[in-house]
Amino acid sequence: MKKVAVSLVFILFLLLLFGNVNAQTNLKNTYNKIERKLSEDKNYLDTYSIMFQANAVKLEGLQNIPRINDRPPFNFNPAETHSYEVVFMKENSEFDSTTVLQVKETIDKAASTGDFFGTSSSESSKEVNIVLTFQDVEELYFNHPEVYAALFKLSEFLVQNNEPVKLLGIKVDEQVNKSKGISSKNNQDFLNFQTVNSNHHYPKVVLEAQKKARRSRGQVQETVATDYKIDASFGDVSFFYKDLDLGYSTISGEINMGAKVLNVHPWQAMSITAGIRSLVTISAASQNLLEDFIIDARLMGRAKMNTSSLVGSLPFVFVTKPKLNVGSGIVLDLSASRAYGLPFVNFYLATGATKAFTPSVKFVDRKGENVAYFTPQQWESSMSFYWNTSEDMTLRFRLDVGAANYNVQKINYSTGGSINQVFNKIQPALTLYLNFAPKNNDFFGSSFRLFDNQLTIKFWLKLIEFSSLHSFRFETSYISVPFMRAVREWEPEEGSSYFSIRYRYGF
Repeated sequence: MKKVAVSLVFILFLLLLFGNVNAQTNLKNTYNKIERKLSEDKNYLDTYSIMFQANAVKLEGLQNIPRINDRPPFNFNPAETHSYEVVFMKENSEFDSTTVLQVKETIDKAASTGDFFGTSSSESSKEVNIVLTFQDVEELYFNHPEVYAALFKLSEFLVQNNEPVKLLGIKVDEQVNKSKGISSKNNQDFLNFQTVNSNHHYPKVVLEAQKKARRSRGQVQETVATDYKIDASFGDVSFFYKDLDLGYSTISGEINMGAKVLNVHPWQAMSITAGIRSLVTISAASQNLLEDFIIDARLMGRAKMNTSSLVGSLPFVFVTKPKLNVGSGIVLDLSASRAYGLPFVNFYLATGATKAFTPSVKFVDRKGENVAYFTPQQWESSMSFYWNTSEDMTLRFRLDVGAANYNVQKINYSTGGSINQVFNKIQPALTLYLNFAPKNNDFFGSSFRLFDNQLTIKFWLKLIEFSSLHSFRFETSYISVPFMRAVREWEPEEGSSYFSIRYRYGF
C-alpha cells in the first residue's frame, strides 16, 4: 500500500511538472506570435510610433531596465548614432490610455565610421533591434510598475510634443472607429450634461479630443471672463457673481415658478421657490473636476402663490385653470457625481405643513361638494447613466432611473373643512435626455419623462449666440393627459403646453 501511495505522488509530481512546462511553452509561443504580428503585419494593428534620441529627452527612472530571458538590463545610449522608436496604440474607445508595445533601437553604422564623402546613410548601414519586446513591456507592467510608469510618462510626453507616425498599411475609416458608443470613466459626462442643461454656472471642461486638436494646430482656447452670470426664462432665473466662487465651492441664487416632481408647467404649480445653490468639490489634493467628488446642492424655500387667474392670461402657458394647490415648505435638491464606481445619484425633497393650509383654488367636484386639493410633500430619488454615440461626444444621452412620490390632501368644505389624505403612492420615474453638441457647442436638447402615467416632453433649440457671452434659446414642453388610468379630480382633463425664451449670459 505504501508503494502505491509513493507511486501516485510521483505520477502527480510528473503531471504538474510537465503541465507547467507545457503552459510556459504555450505562453512563450503566444508572445512570439504577437512579436511577429507587431514586426511584420502592417495590415492588422492600428499602431503608431515616434522616433527620439536619448540625449533630447529626460530619462528619469529608465536606467537599467530589466528584461526577460536572462538578457542584461537595458540602458538608452545618448550617442548621436543611436535613435529610438516607441511603438504604441493610441487611446480609443477600447483603451483608456496610450498602450506601449515595443521599443526599437536604430544604430547608424555609417555615421559611426565617418563617411569620407559625406553621403547620407543608406538603410543597409542601419541596424535595427527590438531592445524592449512586448513581453519585456508586459513584465515591466506587472512586476516593475515604477519602471513602466516612467516609460509610459516618456511616451505621453512624446505624443504631446510630436506627431506620431501611423504604421498601419491600410486606410482606416476614422468615423467607423468612432462609431462605437462610449461612457466616460470620470466626471466628463456629468459635467458635459450640467454645463449644457443646468440653469446654474458650471466650469466648462474641454473634451480631451479637442485639446489634442487645438494643440496639433497650435491653437489657443479663447475664454471670456465675466464678473457675473445670468440664466433667465419666463419661468425661472438664476444669477452668479464671481466673489461667490470660494474655490472649493461656488454659490448662486435661484427663483423659479415650477414644482420638480409634479406633472405641471411653471406658473401652473401655484407656488414660488427661491433659495441658493452650492457646487461643492471634494478633492484629495489639488482640484480636478474630472476626478473629484462633486455635489450640486440647492436649499430653497417655497411659498404658495395664487397664479390660477394669471395662467389663463399668460400668452406662453396653454393650460386650463389649475386645481392642485402646492403647499409652502422647504426644498432640498441634490445631484452628485459617482463615488467608488457607483452610478451618479440624484435626490429631491420638498416638504411642508400638512395642516392649517389655506388653498388658493377651490372648486365644486363631481359630487357637488365644495373642495380643495393640495400637495404638501414630494420626493424623487434616481440614478443617472450616461452614454455617447462616439468619442467626439456629439450626441449625448442620459437616462435617469428611479422612483418618485407625492401625496394629495383633500379639504372638504361641505363637511366642515375636514382634511383627508386621498393619494400617496410611490411610482417609478424614468427620464431620457438627449443633447446634440457638435464640437462641444450646445445646439439642441430634449427630454422624455414618464411618471404617474403621464408623459412630459421637453425640447430646446439655441437660436443665436454672439460675443461668446450672450445666447438665446427657444424652449417648449408638453404634458400629456393620463393614460391607462382615469383622470383624477385635481388633474386637467386635456394635455397642456408651455414655451419660453431663455437668455444666458456668461455661460
